[in-house]
Amino acid sequence: MEALLQSLAGESSSCMTTSLLQLLQQNHQRRQQEQQREQQTRQQTNLDGQQNPLLQQLAQAVQGEAMQRQPSTQAASAPDGSSTEQQQAAMASLVRNLNANPSLAAPLLQILEEAQDAQRQADRDARRRQDALGPRQIPNPPESIEYPTMSALLDGLNAFYRDHGAAVVKKSASNYRVFNGKKQPSYYSVHCDRGPKRPSSSKGARRASSTKLDCPFRIVAAATAKHNFSWKYRVVVAEHNHGPSEGPAAHAMHRRRTPAQKELMAKLSHYDALKARDAAEIVRTAAGGSAFFTAKDVYNDRQRARKDAGISKNRKQQQRRRVEEEQQQQQQQQHRHEGQQQPTARQQEQQEQQPQREQQED
Repeated sequence: MEALLQSLAGESSSCMTTSLLQLLQQNHQRRQQEQQREQQTRQQTNLDGQQNPLLQQLAQAVQGEAMQRQPSTQAASAPDGSSTEQQQAAMASLVRNLNANPSLAAPLLQILEEAQDAQRQADRDARRRQDALGPRQIPNPPESIEYPTMSALLDGLNAFYRDHGAAVVKKSASNYRVFNGKKQPSYYSVHCDRGPKRPSSSKGARRASSTKLDCPFRIVAAATAKHNFSWKYRVVVAEHNHGPSEGPAAHAMHRRRTPAQKELMAKLSHYDALKARDAAEIVRTAAGGSAFFTAKDVYNDRQRARKDAGISKNRKQQQRRRVEEEQQQQQQQQHRHEGQQQPTARQQEQQEQQPQREQQED
């Protein structure tokens, strides 16, 4: 533009008047000022967009909504995908406009703030209702059906409580009767696994941790001749003094390993480089059965299997001990060999006296 003005100024005497040159210069200056103002406004809006966390959150929410709607949009779009591309382009344009012009997003920001306030109020109301109702309760099991064995009855109860944050264990076998070809108890008392605490036998100051909470919940299970010695249960004390647990992994009963899992773990215990969490994943996928055991359970099973197999916990110590034993055996053999080569004191004395005997005989 400046070069054009200079060329026009050189030809002003013949082609243009002075007033036209002044008008062109004013227009050029006005355009430069407008460009500077636009650049300053753009920089300021970008800075405001970066400093406004609500605007960033709104843009992220818009992007997330676009990603959630993308599969359904693709299903409803034309075969060539033009509708999906247009919607994505429109959404991207909206995000750019929100980031570049915060003033355009004022109504949306107000809606977002109101939605956040409503969500916080709903959370407070839910907590207030929960506090009024008290802690979550563990439900009682359904009415008993007939089970062929006590193990099947216990598995059925634990299958129910696995989804309700609890577990039960059997106690106090009594009333022995002959049925199913052998003498066995026909009565069991079933308690919550957070039930009565065991009396401590420790004499020191150390206090071991325990999951027992003296929970009074109790069920009785009995096999009677009236039901052909099939097992049925009945709830005696229906109250728990605690709420449900966070998950099945919080109960040792739900973390029990099957015989197939234990056998596979015994085989994996010979691989020192295999970590406990990796071994747990292998056991879960390959052996089937319960999948609620933890890496700590696998570590304990592995150490128990190594102990049963006679494998030292620290193989380096075992190798060092083996090397020391071999060195001691070599030293003993060397001393024994040297002792055979060197004559004893009596043999040396006999060798010294032998020439004297020969002279006396001569």
